[in-house]
Amino acid sequence: LPESVGNLDKIEQLRVPSNHLKGEVPRVIANLTELRYLDLADNWFLGDISWVGALTKLRKLSLNSNQLSGSLPESIGNCVHLTWMYLSENKFTGSLPNSIVNLKSLEYFNIASNTLEGPIPPIIGELDELQYINFSDNVLSGTLPESIGLLPGLYRMYLNDNRFDGSIPESYSKLNKLVAFRAENNKLNGTIPEKIGRMSSLKEFNVQGNNLTGSIPVSFGDMAKLEKL
Repeated sequence: LPESVGNLDKIEQLRVPSNHLKGEVPRVIANLTELRYLDLADNWFLGDISWVGALTKLRKLSLNSNQLSGSLPESIGNCVHLTWMYLSENKFTGSLPNSIVNLKSLEYFNIASNTLEGPIPPIIGELDELQYINFSDNVLSGTLPESIGLLPGLYRMYLNDNRFDGSIPESYSKLNKLVAFRAENNKLNGTIPEKIGRMSSLKEFNVQGNNLTGSIPVSFGDMAKLEKL
């Protein structure tokens, strides 16, 4: 992208996915304060995204499948209208910023296949509109937040291939719309909560490659929609 892109201060959509574009995303992109939709996915872009907090009207952000690096800036919390944030398959490092609590409209949150570390902030339970979480294939650690069980519309949750420990929260049994829960290849321990069997919409439940003990709850026999276990 040329530096002159910063002159497009009236543009609302910038979409150039699935090309062979390369180089750093110019910082002057912060001048595009009318942007609602930014899609640079599936290219060869480099550099950090320290500019993202200036795009306060942004609703959809697709930067997946590039070579972007650095941390997720605290200023991302300025993007309060975001409904869609795809940052997967990059080289992001550091931890999830607490400022994500400001993203009250966020529905799709995908940061898979990076090198992000540290815990999932418990404040994620305040993002009531979340429907899809994909945090897989990072080096995230700590216990799984009980607060995720407060997300009424969540239907897919991918936490696999990280370093999470502790038990599976019983509060997740309240996720009545959840169709997929994947937490394989972590360090989870304890037993699988009996109440998980109450998740009537669940089609996939994968916890292989952990340190879980005990037996599969009898209640799993009541999950008529379950296809993969």
